[in-house]
Amino acid sequence: MASDLIGTWDDIAQNWNKWGPPLRPCDEDITLIRRALKIWQKEDFARKNSADVLLLGVTPEIATMKFSFSTMLTAVDESANMIRYVWPGDIPNQRTAILDNWLTMKIADQSQDVVLADGSFVFFNPDEMKQLTSIVSKVLKPNGIFVVRQFISPDPKERISDVALDLSMGNITNFHIFKFRLAMALQENLSQGVSQNDIYKSVISFLPYDRKNKLSETDSINFYKDKGAKLYFPTLNEFKAILRTSFSSIEVETPIYDFGSCCPTLTVRF
Repeated sequence: MASDLIGTWDDIAQNWNKWGPPLRPCDEDITLIRRALKIWQKEDFARKNSADVLLLGVTPEIATMKFSFSTMLTAVDESANMIRYVWPGDIPNQRTAILDNWLTMKIADQSQDVVLADGSFVFFNPDEMKQLTSIVSKVLKPNGIFVVRQFISPDPKERISDVALDLSMGNITNFHIFKFRLAMALQENLSQGVSQNDIYKSVISFLPYDRKNKLSETDSINFYKDKGAKLYFPTLNEFKAILRTSFSSIEVETPIYDFGSCCPTLTVRF
């Protein structure tokens, strides 16, 4: 992960409470994850009464959610501050967090029953997304499951003017939804992505509208200032194509909340 992107996460870690849904999973997202795991568990309850679970990142809503089976959860994050400030804490024989890079993490092949991720692929270009997909497939057991919530660009993509119009009319009440809709509109294509600084400059240009509509959490955009690291937003078909480089079964659940069509949860199997 680029150093300025790690810097962003270090900033986020120390201001975690300023970040809400859809950047963080809400109750509906957690319900979709739990439902996918329950369906998977029912296929063979005896073997899946307990499971080794790998979490990409330290998302506390996932780390502390109620599983329908006993777990040993290992969370991997490259930001020491995310582990220090956001991780809910290790519990012996139940959960632990380790500092490592997802693309080079030291997790044994075929050692995990479950891999979970929340928005994790947004930081990687298409080749790196394929690489991470391959790594997930290698650490999973043959009957394992991968459940990921992904930020998906609408297809066709929105125009910046459409996002601006919605904002001016008061139709966007969540700052993070505004920020990501604008970022997705700025992205020319998946390979190119969109830089954090470009997102920052574009958001700043709309601040008069922001004040008018009283969107909250606007100071969090400062974490993107002068940072060249990019975010990447695939369409649903583009993301499915990436996942199919290592997996064959993909199911999509779309939440009903505002912007939910851009935050689906995908259940992925061999």
